[in-house]
Amino acid sequence: GYDTPGHPLQRVVAESVRRAARLDRRAPDVGVDGCGVPTFALQVRDMATAWATLAHEAAHGAAAAHRILYAKAAHPFILRGTGPFHTL
Repeated sequence: GYDTPGHPLQRVVAESVRRAARLDRRAPDVGVDGCGVPTFALQVRDMATAWATLAHEAAHGAAAAHRILYAKAAHPFILRGTGPFHTL
């Protein structure tokens, strides 16, 4: 049941996204991707803020933020595959 929005893991992920995107107290909108895992929807500005937050944390020694940024940059196809525009 880790893939249900109410699962403790998903709550931690949602809170991490909320904090990184600086969403104050509101949670990010949630959808479901093709494999059934909750997916968070953000406005472009909020997504940019989240990536900037990760970059800032990585630059200041946060190992987890560094791993996330490296994985995304090194393997963008992991998010969706090799064809769609958003993974170019």
